[in-house]
Amino acid sequence: MKDGLGAFRSIPVFNTGLEDEKCTKAAHHALNTAFRFFLDSYDYDLSLNYRGPFQDDITSKIVDISENTILETKGTTKVHRKVSFLLVECFQNIIKHSDPSSQETDSILSPGMFSFKNKGKAYVINSINQVKAEDVHYLKKTVDLVNAMDRDTLKRLYQRQLQRSELDSKGGAGLGLIELARRSGQNLQYEFEYPENKQPYFHQQVLFLDEDVEAGASEDYVQATKDRFVEMEDADMLMQYKGDFSQRSIIPLLHIVENNLMGVDSGFQSKRIGHVLIEVLQNISKHGYAQFGKRDGIFMLGKSGSSTILVAGNIMKNDHRKKLEKHLSCLDGLEIDGLKDLHRERIKESVFSDDKSNAGLGLIEIARACKGRLAYDFRPFDQDRSFFSLFACV
Repeated sequence: MKDGLGAFRSIPVFNTGLEDEKCTKAAHHALNTAFRFFLDSYDYDLSLNYRGPFQDDITSKIVDISENTILETKGTTKVHRKVSFLLVECFQNIIKHSDPSSQETDSILSPGMFSFKNKGKAYVINSINQVKAEDVHYLKKTVDLVNAMDRDTLKRLYQRQLQRSELDSKGGAGLGLIELARRSGQNLQYEFEYPENKQPYFHQQVLFLDEDVEAGASEDYVQATKDRFVEMEDADMLMQYKGDFSQRSIIPLLHIVENNLMGVDSGFQSKRIGHVLIEVLQNISKHGYAQFGKRDGIFMLGKSGSSTILVAGNIMKNDHRKKLEKHLSCLDGLEIDGLKDLHRERIKESVFSDDKSNAGLGLIEIARACKGRLAYDFRPFDQDRSFFSLFACV
């Protein structure tokens, strides 16, 4: 496998005013990031990093994504219930612990991050959020306390606090931490970070291991999550996803983007983003390399000024790569009228063709909806396969 750009191409399409140099630079950076994320998460069944708005209704979609992964890896119903509970509680704890004054009122980006990884029978949830400086002592004291207790003691403490109705703002957060330790059966890992001129960051990791999981699975992802957060923050990236792109897996992913990350856009722009999003995800679902009944790929979503950045990538056979390169070369240099003509031509061809998947209509649809440039990249993965990534600015 190679690092650095492979066959990076930037195709000028329907230009609506984005500076050419700025868009090309953004595409170059995004495609590099996509390949690094793919390599970093290659051994995971699922890797999800989320920086969008932390809203209550997003938790059900994250649980849906994890459920599909657990079902694929033959996890039990008991495992699914526990992991689902931990996901919801960790997400809710970000909302409970966060300092409201740190929220950016003019942006959908958040000063925190939620991360979920699944590797075999190990499930790791990391969270980052800003807290008030005066709450650091309380949080540290509470986590150290629950880490020193066994399950029975934690259960008694939880029941005692419920009976005493100690549910002020801090007590409620304490109950959540108790439940995370009790349900996961593992100590909570945490760290406080004190950036200059900012409120402290609270880094937390919750680990759940299936009963017969192999030893040594309890890897510490706190630092890796911090590094990923910095990278996503620098690139104005809202979400990164690596996992199965079968139809049932991408539906909750679509809902996360459409219902939560596109809320600031309205009308025609929102419809344009949704249309391109579906085409990009369907492209992986249809054409990605299938192995053991799964089509693994990566998807990233970010913002660049008033524009939305969509990036997707997947492994493909090299013989399929040649066909795809041929389709992409047809788009080179075409503006909106040329793309319309090519679209009509390919529709006519598909009517008389037995192979409806090779018309390249999805790529044409993506190009027609882009502003600035549609860019793509091929990188050697092994002797027979390549990693293909696609960048769209909408």
